[in-house]
Amino acid sequence: MYLYQFGSLLHTERIDAEEGPVAALFRAFEAVDVDVDADSTDVLHDYIDPGALDRLFSGPQSGRDGGFVVFEIWDVVVQVTRYEVAIYDSLSVSAADESRD
Repeated sequence: MYLYQFGSLLHTERIDAEEGPVAALFRAFEAVDVDVDADSTDVLHDYIDPGALDRLFSGPQSGRDGGFVVFEIWDVVVQVTRYEVAIYDSLSVSAADESRD
């Protein structure tokens, strides 16, 4: 088992029901001055499939209220839920202590 600890929260962007998470992702990148061309999903494809991300969390049929996706891209860490995109400056992962008393 692993423990995940996010670094400093840089920005959160609410996902509008009509747009999906990818549009909110680009707005969040713009808010934290990540140099991304919002018209180019080709580079985003190197990290994650934008269409799959939109399908995963968009629409009433998704049913993933508690689910999330986390990935590193362009020197930041992104967490996507059905409702928002959060941008963090880092993520640390460590092994959990599974010893029992």
